[in-house]
Amino acid sequence: MSDSQIGKLSADQIKAVTAQQITGFTPGQLGKFSDEQIGALSAAQVGSLTNDQIAGLTAAQIGKLSDTAITGLKATQITAMSDTQLEGVSTTQAGVLTAAQVGALSAADIAKFTDDEIGAIGAKAINGLKNDAIAALSESQIGKLSTDQISGLLSTQVASFTATQIGKFSDAQIGALSAAQVGALTNDQIGGLTAGQIGKLSNTAVTGLKASQITAMSADQVAGITAGQAGLLTALQVAGFSAANVTKLTDDAVAAINTKSISGLKNEAIGVLSDSQIGKLSADQIKAVTTQQITGFTAGQLGKFTDEQIGTLSAAQVGALTNDQIAGLTAAQIGKLSDTAITGLKASQITGMSVAQIEGITLSQTAKLNAAQIGAMAPEGVAKFSVDEIAAIDVSAISGLSADDISALDKDHANAFTTPQIQAMNDDQLAAVVAAYNEA
Repeated sequence: MSDSQIGKLSADQIKAVTAQQITGFTPGQLGKFSDEQIGALSAAQVGSLTNDQIAGLTAAQIGKLSDTAITGLKATQITAMSDTQLEGVSTTQAGVLTAAQVGALSAADIAKFTDDEIGAIGAKAINGLKNDAIAALSESQIGKLSTDQISGLLSTQVASFTATQIGKFSDAQIGALSAAQVGALTNDQIGGLTAGQIGKLSNTAVTGLKASQITAMSADQVAGITAGQAGLLTALQVAGFSAANVTKLTDDAVAAINTKSISGLKNEAIGVLSDSQIGKLSADQIKAVTTQQITGFTAGQLGKFTDEQIGTLSAAQVGALTNDQIAGLTAAQIGKLSDTAITGLKASQITGMSVAQIEGITLSQTAKLNAAQIGAMAPEGVAKFSVDEIAAIDVSAISGLSADDISALDKDHANAFTTPQIQAMNDDQLAAVVAAYNEA
C-alpha cells in the first residue's frame, strides 16, 4: 500500500485490522500513520507489532497511543525502544504501565522519563522497577515519588537507593516506609539519613530497625529518635546503642524505653549515660535493669541516683554492685535502700563501706542485717549505730558482733542490748558488754 492509500484508512478500518494483519505493515508504513490512526490501535494490535515495527514509530506517535493500547506493549518491545521514543511516553501513559512493562526500563530509559511521568507510575507497577534504574533516579524524579509509590516498593528495591538519594527523601516519603523496608536499608543508607528524617519514621517503621543499623547511626542521628519511637524499641534494638551514640539520645527518649527493652542496653552504653539521662530513668526501668547491667553504671553515676531510684533497687541488684560502686553511694543513699535491698549487701561490700556510709544505715535496715553483714563492720562503724539501732539488731545477727565491736560502744549503747540479745551472746561478747557498761 502506498502512503496515500494508508493515509485514507479510517480509524474504524484500523480498528478492524486483525492482530495478524497489523504485522503486515512495514516499519515505514507505520511511521506514516496519522495521530488518529495511531490512536485507533488496540492493545492487542500494539502487542502484535514486531520490534522492527516498533522502531518505525516516532516519539510523537508513541505519545498518541491510547492509554488502553499502551498496556499491550510487551516488555521486549519496550526494551527495543530508543531513548528518543521513550521521551514520547506521556504522563497518562506512564500511569497505566504494568509492573512487567516498568521492569523493562533500564537505568538509561528511566533517565528519559520526566519527573511527572515518574510520579504517574502506579503504586503496584512501581515494584517492577529494576534496582539499577532506581539507583539512577534523579533528585527531582525522587521528589515526585508519592507516598503510595514509596509504600509499593519492594524491600530489595528500597535497598537500591543510594545514601544520597535516601537523604533527599521528604518527610512524607520517609513516613511512608514500612518496617520491612527500613529493615532492608544498608548501614550506608542509614548513614545518609538526617536526624530529622530519623524522627519522621513511623512508629511501625522504627520496629523494623536492626540493632546493627542503630549501632551504625551517628550520635547526631540518634538525637533524632523521638520518645514515641524509643518507646517501641525492642531489647534487641536497644542493644544496638553504643557508647559512641547513646549520649545523644534525648532524656525523654531514654525515659520512654519500655521496661522489657531496657534490659537490652549494653554496659558500655550504660557507663556513658549523662546525669540528665540517668535522672529520667523511672523506678520501673531501674527495677528492670539486670544484675549484669547494674555493674555497668559508674560509681559517679550511682551517686547521682535519686532517692526513688535507689529505693527501687533489689537485693540482687545491690549484691551485684562492685566495691567501687558501693563507695560511690552517699550515706543518705544508703539509708534510702529498701529493707529488702539491704539484705543483698555482701560482707565484702560492707567491709569496704566508710564509717559515714555505715552511719547512713537506718533503724529498719539494721533490723534486717544478718550476722555476716554485722560481722563485716569495723568497730568504728558499729560505734556509729544509734541506741535504737543497737536494740534493733536481730537476735540471729548478734553473733556477728565481735568483742571489739562491743568494746567500741559507750555505756548508753551497751545498755541498749535487749534481754534476748544478751541471752544470744557468747562469753567474750558478754564480757565486752560488761566492760563497756562499766566504762566511765
